[in-house]
Amino acid sequence: MARGSSKYLEGSITARLARVSARYRWYVIGAWIALVAVAGSLAFDIGDVLTADDAVVSNAESERAETLLEERLRGPEAPQEFVVVRSATGTVDDAAFAEVTSDLLGRIRMLEGTVVAATSYYETGYEGFVSADRRTTLIPVTLAGEIGDAEAMAGPLVGVVESFEAPAGFEALVAGQGSIGRTFTETSERDLRR
Repeated sequence: MARGSSKYLEGSITARLARVSARYRWYVIGAWIALVAVAGSLAFDIGDVLTADDAVVSNAESERAETLLEERLRGPEAPQEFVVVRSATGTVDDAAFAEVTSDLLGRIRMLEGTVVAATSYYETGYEGFVSADRRTTLIPVTLAGEIGDAEAMAGPLVGVVESFEAPAGFEALVAGQGSIGRTFTETSERDLRR
């Protein structure tokens, strides 16, 4: 082996690769230019096979199942919202907590044409509506319309919850498909105006 060529074989693989790249730099530069040109031409043509539509383009089995459920069993999926009632001091076992929750539930049910159904832990006894520390409960609310109407239908519900004057130590919040969508839209519009 020639004395000059042995130093190219010494060291780690990255050191050897660096030495060879430095020695044959014009070949390496040419290879990189060719690679970038090929990648660029492939990237230029990729727009023809991709779409911006987020809908499923094939007739997937899950999509067919969802359609069958909607047509034959349950109908279109209705928008859902969850009103959260929580207390910093009391638990759902306290009479004051039950009174606050029932008062808010009554106001929610008065939204005729907007609210299809609403219930609470106090009506059902379902422990799944109560947090582990018993300081928070949910009021699940089904809105009228379909999922696409969620933002519009959530408006009156959000108004009732935001205007509800909870006693000291209590807080009422709302979260769901429509209310979160409304908040996102309002925030985006406000940010765009700046």
